[in-house]
Amino acid sequence: MRTIVPNSGGLKPLCDGRLLEAWERASSAGDSGRASALLSAGCPETSAEQWDTVGIPEVVLQLVRLRQASFGSGLTAYLPCPKCGAQLELDIDLAQIVRQLEALSNEATADWTNGDDRFSMRMVSRLDLAAASAQADPADARWSLLERCTQVNGRPASDGKGAAALRASEALALETFTRLHQGAEITFRVACVNCGHSEETDLDMARFLWTEVRQRVGKLFRDVHELASAYGWPEETILNLPAQRRERYLEMIHS
Repeated sequence: MRTIVPNSGGLKPLCDGRLLEAWERASSAGDSGRASALLSAGCPETSAEQWDTVGIPEVVLQLVRLRQASFGSGLTAYLPCPKCGAQLELDIDLAQIVRQLEALSNEATADWTNGDDRFSMRMVSRLDLAAASAQADPADARWSLLERCTQVNGRPASDGKGAAALRASEALALETFTRLHQGAEITFRVACVNCGHSEETDLDMARFLWTEVRQRVGKLFRDVHELASAYGWPEETILNLPAQRRERYLEMIHS
């Protein structure tokens, strides 16, 4: 069952109390569950378990929207040149990325026929990837994903004659799978101004957002500590202060 995800208006910025909640949830989620944990903090109406059932391209799109809502559309990433080691700076406009991902992710399912058989494929979710990862052979893992995401004549592809029918339509199934998941990765071509080397690189939005959350939580903890030490206020009172007022009190402490 595919969960219906919220539009960008359903996401709440990760700030103050919600930022701490995102940090707490994602800290205990591990790498594989971090995207769902962050999104559940930004959209309390949808649990992390529900996000685990959402198609990966939709998860990526919502992560970009969450980052946009929380920290703005401008994003700067730094990475070393794999050839000469020089530090490369990549400036990214998330508003443009959102438009591109929306165009790529507008097809959540795809249908086709092969002879008398009718096929319907959906996007893979984190739960599907976790199940497929149990397969030691990459080919078996790929086939496991295809079976989990495809129905044949209204029944799961792994049920009865479904697997044989899917095998007979494997080429078209792989083509459909690739088309459905175009928005699952954010890829850029980066050129090194130092040595001229050029190659494609992926932006892992969950990992990038998690890094930003940790950095901002670190500052928030320091701010709370300073204000609590200076004024004796409890954490809840400090977090409920508007950010501008909190900064003004910090300036007064430092003056």
